Amino acid sequence: MEKNVAYPAAMVQSVQVRLGWAQAEFLTGDGDEVTALVAGDEDSVQSLVLRHENGKLLIEQPQYGLSLNLYAGHWMQVCVRVPSAWRGDIALFSVSGPLSIKHALGKAVTLDTVSGTVHADGLMCASLGLHAVTGAVQAVRVTGDALRMRNVSGDISVLEARFDNAHVTTVSGDITLHFTKPFAALEVRSATGDAHISLPGEKLETLFRSVAGRLRTEDFADGTDAPTLEASTVTGNVTVRKVAEDAHAAQ
Repeated sequence: MEKNVAYPAAMVQSVQVRLGWAQAEFLTGDGDEVTALVAGDEDSVQSLVLRHENGKLLIEQPQYGLSLNLYAGHWMQVCVRVPSAWRGDIALFSVSGPLSIKHALGKAVTLDTVSGTVHADGLMCASLGLHAVTGAVQAVRVTGDALRMRNVSGDISVLEARFDNAHVTTVSGDITLHFTKPFAALEVRSATGDAHISLPGEKLETLFRSVAGRLRTEDFADGTDAPTLEASTVTGNVTVRKVAEDAHAAQ
């Protein structure tokens, strides 16, 4: 079964999707409308709430996060498509369903799940938050002012990032961060997971705290006017590697 709704882009300033086990995808396309495309079994699609009021498009499964029935043969996918020039607040939440956003502009963007996966690709926004408990968190070609990523046991991976400030936290998952321009400040926190960071530049100011982990930096000179890396671990190691700046990446 399918259910589709569309609103003029000028009437939608924010999109919020709150799901239990269903899959959510946010992307851009042609046209001048914000469109919600839903496909799934009849019961799941009919029970889905789609509401637009005060400039916000809300898409929500009933009793979000409380009533999960993963093995009853239900399936549903929610896709939100906006015009390529649309820029607003975006929030995607799920309990176990995968979340993805591709080739979009945004103001405040958040993807948050418990056990699902999180994937962002080709995104430009003011602030980006990617959060999971056990699922993997991945981002490619992302640009903005502030980046916050949080996980407990899943891995965190960011490739081709351009952010002024970033805060990345995990407990046991590994962290891989690749910046295509120097950041102003990066904070990395981990218990047992290792962190691998690559960025361009000649100088780097570091503050490292650990019980048994080690910090290794390659070919960076110290400097108070340099990008600041603050890292803390229990047993995890942190490695920082120099790469060439890519003027075209994440644009």
